[in-house]
Amino acid sequence: MPVLAVAPTATPLAIGNIATVYSSIGNKHEELFEILAERTLILKEECPAVIIAATLAAFARIGIRNDKLFIELITRVKHVPTYGTPQDLVNVVSAYSMAGVWHLRLFTKIADRAIYIRGEFRGSLIAELLAAFARVEMKYDRLFTEFSPRIQACAFTLRTADLISILQSYATA
Repeated sequence: MPVLAVAPTATPLAIGNIATVYSSIGNKHEELFEILAERTLILKEECPAVIIAATLAAFARIGIRNDKLFIELITRVKHVPTYGTPQDLVNVVSAYSMAGVWHLRLFTKIADRAIYIRGEFRGSLIAELLAAFARVEMKYDRLFTEFSPRIQACAFTLRTADLISILQSYATA
């Protein structure tokens, strides 16, 4: 497999792309993901936080639990709430919540940034964001309160699955 040959020397962007593609197609190649995890930890200081966020999201989506990776990268993804896009914020909070690892200060900063840029969020990202907070049972009422008008404004564009997810998140929160 050529990807296995490239992975040990992959750049941060290549790591993120490989992990994302493999998780998107549902290929849980554990040996490859282990190599990607090791390489990410080696390059963590050189790797942009948004690429780390996408990589962690890929690990979580495919169901590969690597606590060391998630815990050691908290210090790197803490920058995402400073400048992250809605997708970046959702990548971080979803990855950590799916992995069952959460950090109060990181999640609070993500929630505050999400509130600040809530107008940029679209239906599926709103659903994913709120579901991630509900999954870890983080009680941050301000997030749910501030997003209510945004949800009302884009309600007619929501898919049924997104609407159900949002309602479940509000019920859980």
